[in-house]
Amino acid sequence: MFERTSIVLIKEVVEDFNKMAFVSGPRQVGKTTLAKRYQEQFEQSLYLNWDSISHQKKILSDPLFFEKENRDPKKPFLLVFDEIHKYARWKNYLKGTYDQYKDEFKFLVTGSGRLELFKKGGDSLLGRYFSVPLFPLSLGNLEADS
Repeated sequence: MFERTSIVLIKEVVEDFNKMAFVSGPRQVGKTTLAKRYQEQFEQSLYLNWDSISHQKKILSDPLFFEKENRDPKKPFLLVFDEIHKYARWKNYLKGTYDQYKDEFKFLVTGSGRLELFKKGGDSLLGRYFSVPLFPLSLGNLEADS
C-alpha cells in the first residue's frame, strides 16, 4: 500500500511541536483516510466529522464533551475534527478548545481548501497550528512506490 509522507509531517506537528495540524486539500484526495490512519497510532482518540448529524449535535450541545471521555491522562489523546470548517464558528471553537486543552489533547483538523482562506483576514489561530496541504497523487508518486 502507498504510504503518504504527509503522515510523518502530521506526527511532527502534532506530537513534537504540540500544534494543531490542519490537513487541507481538494475533494477525494485522501484527507479523511490519512486522518484515520494517523488516528490508529493512538491508544486513545476521538474522531468527529461535521458532516455527521450526531457529531454536530455533540459539539453544539456540549462543546467540551470530549473532556468527559474515559481516558488515561498519562497517555496522549488525539481529537480529529473532520470537515469542521463547515461549522460557522469553527475558528473560535478550535481556538478556545486548543488554548484550554493543548496540554491534555492532540489536535488534527481536516477540511477543504477553505481552511486556507481565512488566512487572508485576521488569523485568530496564529501560532496554534501548522498547515499540511495534501495534494492528489500523481503517476510519479505511484511509480516511485513500486
